[in-house]
Parts: sequence; structure tokens; C-alpha cells
Amino acid sequence: MYKTWRLPILVLLLAISGCITGGAVPISEVPFEVPAEGSIANESAKWWSTYFTFGDDIEAQMTTFIDSAQVSIYMAAYDLDLENVANALIRAYERGVGVMVIMDNRQAERDVSLYVHLLERGVPVVLDRSKSDFMHNKFIVVDGERTWTGSVNPTYNGVNRNNNNALIIESEELAENYIAECEEMWRQYELGEKIVEPTPNPCVSVQNTVIENYFAPEDHVEEKILSELESANSSIMFMTFTFTSDPIEKKLIEKSEEGVVVKGIFESRQVSRYAAYEFLYDCNIPVIRDKNGYSMHHKVFIIDNETTITGSFNPSKHADEENDENILIIHDPEITKNYLEEFEKLWSEWCN
Repeated sequence: MYKTWRLPILVLLLAISGCITGGAVPISEVPFEVPAEGSIANESAKWWSTYFTFGDDIEAQMTTFIDSAQVSIYMAAYDLDLENVANALIRAYERGVGVMVIMDNRQAERDVSLYVHLLERGVPVVLDRSKSDFMHNKFIVVDGERTWTGSVNPTYNGVNRNNNNALIIESEELAENYIAECEEMWRQYELGEKIVEPTPNPCVSVQNTVIENYFAPEDHVEEKILSELESANSSIMFMTFTFTSDPIEKKLIEKSEEGVVVKGIFESRQVSRYAAYEFLYDCNIPVIRDKNGYSMHHKVFIIDNETTITGSFNPSKHADEENDENILIIHDPEITKNYLEEFEKLWSEWCN
């Protein structure tokens, strides 16, 4: 059931936003009705969906996802320039849905029009205040039940030009994690209260699938990835936009020397003297650079064809220690099959 103790912060934010933008929303008029117990507990229903550019219309899927909200929307967006998505947030707010949007300050200020448009229509938007770190998350939680996450920013390039992935998972426990993270960022950015609390449900089970969920920097995400890579018995495939993590690079080399098949795709423009590409190549690990004229923006590891790691997290020290990030470690062969198909498609397109 949707956690009623989550409601006061969002109600307070709505009231504050109304005061800031002119026309406060009376708390008594915010229709925070709690969804009925078991509203998503259909054991026979498919509880997940995956989406990939360019075969799926991710912009339409995201807009539909937001439009489905009846009670609340918590959204963290590193970058946002899709007018359809912004208008969906406005529609939700104007029909009485509680909305909280967290954005990276530099991206919002770089493309200020939609940020201002949201504020002018009363939608509560909070910017992070860091000068060097990023609020790099890309997630949406609807009605405390369904979570959208992955690598895709709600931007024109993100859905039309870059290689990206997104997924929706129906789980109240998982949603609670992302809501807690959103509220933690709001307290930090808006109120200056840097209080880091443990992730409520770091390991959840959805219809017998185990999903691990971690947030950077507080959950030491790099360590979680290293532990999962260590468990690999047969194969590790990866697609990474930025990959500069020395520990993860060394772990891949170690696993390759143990006989595990390791293959990887790098975003070409991010291959520098700091990147893992040359080191892995020199160790005879098959790695290729993407040939997308824009960006290969995935942040994915696929282990033993059974486990997928995805989210906003690029394997780098900056992501691990300074940015606000999230990952999922999904132990499900069926979901992993979709990510493996994406890897194999891109590998076959770009390996020559």
C-alpha cells in the first residue's frame, strides 16, 4: 500500500511551490487519496517493461507513464527538453496530482525554457546546488507503485539520437526507495539538510525475481558492481558511456584471465587516456567503440546471461563518490534477455 508517511513532504512542497510561484495550494485541497491495498498485486500480470532506442517510442511511453498518475509523481531528471513530457507533468499537477521534480542545476539553466515553463505553471521544481557534481538520476515514480528508470534523459537527443534503455517495474517496495531518494535530495537542495538515510529496501523480490537497488554516493555503488562481477562464471557483456573506474577495469581483466568471456562497447567520444578501453584492449579483451554519430549512452553490465545492471551510473570515481546516481541489479533471465539482444545488435552493427 502507498506509504501515507510519504505524503506530508510532497504536500509541503506543493504548498511552498504555490507560494513561490503565486497562488499557494491549500494543503486541505491536495487530493492525496491512497490507492487501495493490492492495486498492483495481480500475480498473473507482467510486472516489468523494457524500452530501447530506436525500436521503441520512449517519449510516448514516458508521457503515457506520467499521464497515468492519479496520486503522485516523483521525478529526478538530469536533463529535460521534451515539451511533451513537461506538458504531461503540468497536466498531472493541474488535475491535482502531487508532483515533485528534481533537476540538475546546470542542465536546467543551460536550457532554461522548460524549467521556467514548469515553474510558471506551478509545478514544484527543485535544482541541485552543486558546482561540480551532478544530480545525474533519470527516474520517475508514479502513485508509489511504479518506477521508471534507466539511462535515458527526457531530451530530444536522449530518445531520438542516443542509444539508451529504460524500464518500468511495478513494486511498492522499490518505489519507496526512489521516493525516499527524491525526498532526501529535496531536503538537501531546498532546505540545506544533508541527512543521508539508508535505502529502505536495498533488496526486493517481485514475483520471485530478486532486484537490488542502490544509490550513489551513499551506497558505495562501485563496490556493489564489483561484487556482482566477481560472481560471474561464464560471461560479462557491457555497454558504457563513460568508463574510467580502475577497480572495475581490473576486475574485468581478472575475470577474463579466469576464463570468463568479457566483451564491451564504449562510447567513442569518451575514450580518453583515463578510459578503460586501451587497458582492456591491451589485455586481448574484445572491446569496440560505438559508431553512433551522437552517443552510445547505455550504462549496462550483463552477467552470465542472467543478471542485468542498469541505471544512471557510469563506472567512474566521480559517479561513485560525488554524483547522485542509482542502479538496479536485476536477477532475471527474461529481462536480461532483452538487454543481451540490445548488446548483440549493437555489437554486430559496430564490430567491423
